[in-house]
Amino acid sequence: MDKTILFYPSGHGFGHAVRQIEIIKEIFKYNIQNGCGHRVIVRTLAPEWVFQKSLFLYFERLYPRDLEKISEWFSYHRVQNDVGTAQKDSLNMDIAATYEAAREFYSDFSGRVAREAEFIVSARVDTVVGDIPPLAFAAASAAGVRSVGVTNFSWDFIYEEFLPDNPGFSRIIDTIRGAYAKCGKLLRLPFACPLPAFGNIADAGLIARKPYIGRTEVMGL
Repeated sequence: MDKTILFYPSGHGFGHAVRQIEIIKEIFKYNIQNGCGHRVIVRTLAPEWVFQKSLFLYFERLYPRDLEKISEWFSYHRVQNDVGTAQKDSLNMDIAATYEAAREFYSDFSGRVAREAEFIVSARVDTVVGDIPPLAFAAASAAGVRSVGVTNFSWDFIYEEFLPDNPGFSRIIDTIRGAYAKCGKLLRLPFACPLPAFGNIADAGLIARKPYIGRTEVMGL
């Protein structure tokens, strides 16, 4: 029986999205090789083109006859699922701006959870995958759907470093950890930070983009 899998990759940067794209590729490859029709929904602020370009270029090259099916199996919804950190530049974080954004987001966290849980039920989602928004696991729990986390760090770990500058992060961290505790199973990737909020943890290997274009083509030789 075909399943519907809902992905919540963090909208902070492209790394979370790229990591989850590799998992989505494997789902669609499984569909093609086994005659299945498992659907994937993505809800994030990471831009749609990151998913579209990565998925369609990959399947256009390796599975051109099945390219149209990707559009049937994949859907994207632009939704804020977490805050991450505000950046002054590519190397420096803006702690004050991060706090304001996180405070605003988590002040209505129960409402966000209710809305996402309603969507999960209406879309008949079978499994929720989070990398690593707390909202993913709180909403899945509220909807009575299993959830899987994929990460090597968590936002409570990041925000904990900001406590000396702003103790107000303490309440936000408590909310985040409460949501993480609802994760059904965490796949802990290599080089992980401490992840004490998660209960059911299994170690997994690295997830990284695999090259599918030859060296000579890339170099224009």
